[in-house]
Amino acid sequence: MPRKRSPDEEREVQEKLKRLANKSIENILEEIGGDSFVMAGRSPGVREKKRRFKKEFEDFVELAVTESKELESLKLPTVPSADWLCGFLAYSLIKKAEKNGGKISVTTAERYSTLAHEYFKYKYGDTKGCELTKHHELRLKRIIPELLQIGKLYEGRKKVRDGRYPDEGTSA
Repeated sequence: MPRKRSPDEEREVQEKLKRLANKSIENILEEIGGDSFVMAGRSPGVREKKRRFKKEFEDFVELAVTESKELESLKLPTVPSADWLCGFLAYSLIKKAEKNGGKISVTTAERYSTLAHEYFKYKYGDTKGCELTKHHELRLKRIIPELLQIGKLYEGRKKVRDGRYPDEGTSA
């Protein structure tokens, strides 16, 4: 259980989070803008851009999941980059799991999931858009079974044609 921070420490942490988040988001938006091919990773040179921002964004994610429960104060982008940022959340989870032999703790999964949902909630006003791409879902299903069990990433996602989720079996 983390120790309770003093009001001064809490204010300092919140300011640090806001500065880092705003800087990360502004840099990402400035570099990749709203180009769908760039956001999807298909544009020439996008790998270099992603590499450049990967560490910065992972630092932002780590700070957010360990030092802040509220993301209301973050300055969120006004262009459609939420999917790109959420993709990094999934990417970070996948990489962390791969380093741990395909395992990731439920606590870590819940923190990342909560961060993604909070981001979408404050960006869009709800979590309807908080869906991983099929590609990410399949990778997460393969290497992070614990994450799929907690169900947090699946709130508000679309079901497949027969009414079940892609990771569920055919029986009810």
